[in-house]
Amino acid sequence: MTTVVEVDVTGIARLRDREKAVFHARTGMKLSFPPFFVAAAVGALAEHPVINLATVRQRLETGFDPAALHQAQVELEPT
Repeated sequence: MTTVVEVDVTGIARLRDREKAVFHARTGMKLSFPPFFVAAAVGALAEHPVINLATVRQRLETGFDPAALHQAQVELEPT
């Protein structure tokens, strides 16, 4: 099964275009779209923890490795 969701990312594209030169000068890396999507997903999961908890339970019940889950949570925590 495949799910496709269409999203208007015009605002993100404009922000990226405006900031990519500064970002590249500061970091030496190109500014891509995935960091924006990851930030939105992390924010949504933090704002709706019941959905997050349901997903975690489903993964644990289907054999998802809890150590891998903990490692992913640690990597996503702000430093």
